[in-house]
Amino acid sequence: MYYRGASWIGTDVAENQIAQAKILAARNGMDIESYTCPAEKINYLENTFDAITACQCIWYPDHKIVAPNLRLKNRNGL
Repeated sequence: MYYRGASWIGTDVAENQIAQAKILAARNGMDIESYTCPAEKINYLENTFDAITACQCIWYPDHKIVAPNLRLKNRNGL
């Protein structure tokens, strides 16, 4: 999706994972924001994202905190 024009923001609780992500992004000419942050503390305004993905980590966060914070609304606010 990046090569089709999508903007990306990556987060991980582990600093070494974010460091590796930054190396890989730079190596591939990708401008990706990356932050060390637990999922429970991710805080963005509604309508910031069109999609959210989680790979090999979905069982770790406290879903009672994370799910409401990552709710999605379409561009019409419905």
